[in-house]
Amino acid sequence: MVIIKNVIFDLGKVLINNDPSEYLRKYGYDEEKYQALLDAIWTDSLWGDMDIAKYESFKDIIEIYVEKHKELEPELRRFFAEDWMELYVAYEDTVKFYNEVYSQGYDIYLLTNFSKDGYEYISNKFYFFKKAKGAVVSSHLKIAKPDMIIYKYLLETYNLNPDECVFIDDSIANIRAASELGIYGIVYTDIENLRKEFNKYMK
Repeated sequence: MVIIKNVIFDLGKVLINNDPSEYLRKYGYDEEKYQALLDAIWTDSLWGDMDIAKYESFKDIIEIYVEKHKELEPELRRFFAEDWMELYVAYEDTVKFYNEVYSQGYDIYLLTNFSKDGYEYISNKFYFFKKAKGAVVSSHLKIAKPDMIIYKYLLETYNLNPDECVFIDDSIANIRAASELGIYGIVYTDIENLRKEFNKYMK
């Protein structure tokens, strides 16, 4: 019989919307300019580089973004203004689920690929972070999921038995990596499926 004591949550696309697409819509760009800007910001390797702390802060890479995408310089500078991290908003339905899990007595941990300054911003902005017993952030270790090292670090740091843990992440690759260590996994697609899958592990 599976007895789960610990629930491990990913952040981006599970608890936190970190996708800049809707945020960019507010500027009213035509579709061509919108897509070019979204591709430059979101799919450029620089965004992923922040997750492993290749750069300490987004402020350190604005000029690099501009140099790589000179045709979008005004738009990039406009996007990376002081308040751009307001695009990070919590998903109410999964936060509600998170709070329910906490109330049911499970220990909560966070395992996320996130930049240093982005994580600092959201962990101070959203109260639910305080309910987690621990967190492992890729930029703090300079290692990102699905590298096995980050999962092992979580287990060893918090003395967790993998067969007592269930991990919720939107990436199949991340779930597969966790399963190789014996951690149960749920691929997040929507809140209804999450509740259905989690019920299989309830105490």
